[in-house]
Amino acid sequence: MGYAKNKMIDDHNKEMEEQAIKEFEEQKDLVRTGMEVYGGSFVKALSIALSKADPVNAKKIKNAFPEYWEKYLKVGKKFIESEQAGE
Repeated sequence: MGYAKNKMIDDHNKEMEEQAIKEFEEQKDLVRTGMEVYGGSFVKALSIALSKADPVNAKKIKNAFPEYWEKYLKVGKKFIESEQAGE
């Protein structure tokens, strides 16, 4: 019974980790889009870096520029919503 319980916990933890990675990648794409469309030259350069970054380096960008990350996450979401609405 101990093995089955540990496997179940391991499987659950793996699913949670995979979900967190998926959510971060989705967030990264929204931030990158917002930066690319609405940013100035420096922010647009960050969007290029994000497009090439693996998750470790994307988190470094997020941690180095948290104000940009939050701003362009919101902007990216609004942009995608407007695109989907056909505006």
